[in-house]
Amino acid sequence: MKTFQIQWLSDRPDLAGATAALLLEVWPDYYGPGGVGDPLAAAREGCDPSGLPHICAAVAEDGEVMATCALKTSSIPSHQHLTPWLAGLATREAFRKQGLGEALIAATEDKARALGLQELYCATYNAIGIVERRGWQRIDEELEDGTLYGIYILKL
Repeated sequence: MKTFQIQWLSDRPDLAGATAALLLEVWPDYYGPGGVGDPLAAAREGCDPSGLPHICAAVAEDGEVMATCALKTSSIPSHQHLTPWLAGLATREAFRKQGLGEALIAATEDKARALGLQELYCATYNAIGIVERRGWQRIDEELEDGTLYGIYILKL
């Protein structure tokens, strides 16, 4: 396993391009040709320290962006009334099951606390074990694009 550090794009805007490449790699249907997302625009949004989103990345010693996560105002369309969100947790295939997701979630929770937020929401289908171990509580479920998401809250 490569060693890594958690870096915030607001401190390291030079990581925006590599973060965008990761988003495209992990979610090609959304960020690729024909998709509605712009991965570079999404990553660049996280470079502004003045407001949400805040985006962090797990960065290897060689500079490779291995995984990313965001603290943002909204996430899934059905739950626009809830804010803020831990969202966009994406890990390159080669680095899954190595603790990166948990480290990024912990860093995002810490950022939310530092900003004085009282609660944080998350919608996930593949990080359920991590968020439940970290004390998040399931409050709802949502079927989106054939995938059942658990909707969680963490009281900060």
